[in-house]
Amino acid sequence: MLLCICIAGFTNPTDAGCHPAVVHGDILDVHPQAGKVRVLTGHGMLILELDAGCRIMRGLQEISCTALRPVYPGWYQDGLFMLNSEGRVVEILANYSIREQAGFLVSYDIFGEIKMMEPLP
Repeated sequence: MLLCICIAGFTNPTDAGCHPAVVHGDILDVHPQAGKVRVLTGHGMLILELDAGCRIMRGLQEISCTALRPVYPGWYQDGLFMLNSEGRVVEILANYSIREQAGFLVSYDIFGEIKMMEPLP
């Protein structure tokens, strides 16, 4: 029996014919016509292909692929990308959480961890 263990640490989700079930990363570019997004993960850059029926959510609201674009130069939304057995994205949970705290603009990732802090003018 062949056992294939998929680890999200692959730099390319198609390595060894395995696909991680979920990928997390910052959404750098969106190409709606091509059905692809470029994502920066903790393990490198990926170009993920969206399945034709890909569902994209931010909180409880369904959004379009174009809504995943960077909010401001250098300020990216992050997301969890659920992949099917072919390595295509079937669902995206997008996040853009920002708060003002103690004179700083603070950006949080989908897990509630601080991504960026910038002093307010």
